Amino acid sequence: MATATEKLLEEIRDVGTRLAVRFDDAKRELEESQRHKSGKDDSLDKQEALVMTLCQKVENLEKELEEAREASSSSILELKNELGREKSAREEKEKEMVARLEQAEKALVEQKEEIRKTWEAIPDAVSRHPTSEDMKIVKAQSETTTMEVVCSVATKFGFMRLASMTRVKSVTLHGPADGAAIALLSLMPSLEELKVHLIAEHLLPEIGKLSALRRLELHQTQGATNWLEHLTGMSSLQSLVLSQHRDHILNSMVHVAKIPRLEHLDISAIRVWDDDLVPLTSLTRLTWLSLPRFIGDRGLQYLQNFKALKTLLLRSPITDYSVECLKALSWIEKVGLNDSQTIATMRRAFPDLELFII
Repeated sequence: MATATEKLLEEIRDVGTRLAVRFDDAKRELEESQRHKSGKDDSLDKQEALVMTLCQKVENLEKELEEAREASSSSILELKNELGREKSAREEKEKEMVARLEQAEKALVEQKEEIRKTWEAIPDAVSRHPTSEDMKIVKAQSETTTMEVVCSVATKFGFMRLASMTRVKSVTLHGPADGAAIALLSLMPSLEELKVHLIAEHLLPEIGKLSALRRLELHQTQGATNWLEHLTGMSSLQSLVLSQHRDHILNSMVHVAKIPRLEHLDISAIRVWDDDLVPLTSLTRLTWLSLPRFIGDRGLQYLQNFKALKTLLLRSPITDYSVECLKALSWIEKVGLNDSQTIATMRRAFPDLELFII
């Protein structure tokens, strides 16, 4: 805006300069005419007409100069008003950002306070005598980046120590875990990966709150029905492994499809059918996919919509129609199969494809 103002002022100065030059020229003509009036042979009427013409020119120039001054004043005032409005809008935006930051800080403080109260509610007798699992955590070196915890043995004492380990990036919990233990993981600043073995459905909302996680593995979820809906808020999650869930989970992949940054998905050990793959086509970043034996030829048709997919692991029997479906996936680089005979057949059909046994 400062550059536009300077440009406008420069144009106004140029107009004023040109008008001033024209005014000076007209004035000189008038003076020259008056100076030589007596020595010319022209008639008095012609001289008076010339004088009147020159005077009119001077008046017109004065009027144009005044109009230019008024226009410049109006433009400068308008620019000042616009600058004032932009300044007010910027100040309002800054106030809004500060308010959001304060709100986020307040929410974090409340979350930490809730976790603290949860742990304080646990009887002191539970943590009065540290267990062997607690001591394993305590003795871990400060440079440790990976920890495995047996939840049934560890106590409040051990988990409090785990939460204070700032370098730990990966935690494996062997269940059954409780909500307080999982909630405490949100206090770990470097945590990127969580593997949970044996977890109850009612604790999954606590895992869904770990929005900074990049990799998550859930094994043997107990009593789960529509539990994957709790994971849709994990905006940083890039890798998800689901295994040992015996029952078909209604609309399970609808919720997985709402995890925006997912690149690696392993659903090889859960019950999903061909049509369950349809929602996953919205995962435009997905490059690695492992499918269960329940996915047949109809499911392979849907893979044509996975344009970013590079690695595919299959466990269902390969038919002639399966081969035709895979030929349409020209962008895939690696395919994993579960027996050597199938690999031999596939190698003849796809000589340039990297094949391996899973």
